[in-house]
Amino acid sequence: MTRLANPRDRLDILLRFRSLHDGAERVLSPLLGGMEGLRYAERRKTPYLDADIRTLGGVVAASAPYSPFTVRSEGEALGLLYVLEGSTLGGRVIFREMTRRGVSSEGLSFFDAYGSDTGLMWRECLAVLEREAHRGGADMQDEIVQGAVSGFRQVELWLCGTAAAT
Repeated sequence: MTRLANPRDRLDILLRFRSLHDGAERVLSPLLGGMEGLRYAERRKTPYLDADIRTLGGVVAASAPYSPFTVRSEGEALGLLYVLEGSTLGGRVIFREMTRRGVSSEGLSFFDAYGSDTGLMWRECLAVLEREAHRGGADMQDEIVQGAVSGFRQVELWLCGTAAAT
């Protein structure tokens, strides 16, 4: 919260998130882009991040040459999406706390990407996950779990660890 309250640190944080989401979206789009009921295009966070970065005077870099995420199946893609969509819930909490503290919301739209539709988008995501897990049986369920575990690990490395974010 302290770093987000500082505009210079905020830009650095947003650039790191932008790099992470760009990589995730490049591997998820081919697998989930047309999935029934998912509204995948509306779930993309890079447009919000690009706008926030520009608002803070930053430059949006071209896509990274690689993605930190390895997704080998639709199930693993759904698991990674679960991680990213869950973080959207946390983003809303962060946005509200920044507002409560009187911090300018300039450059924070990423943290409130769905606004009042956050709960609806989360429930729709869970419904699709449940439908696909049921449809695909135990193998699909295992793939979703593997994708989520791998996704959590990669997000942690990318945002908190030594992974390069450029």
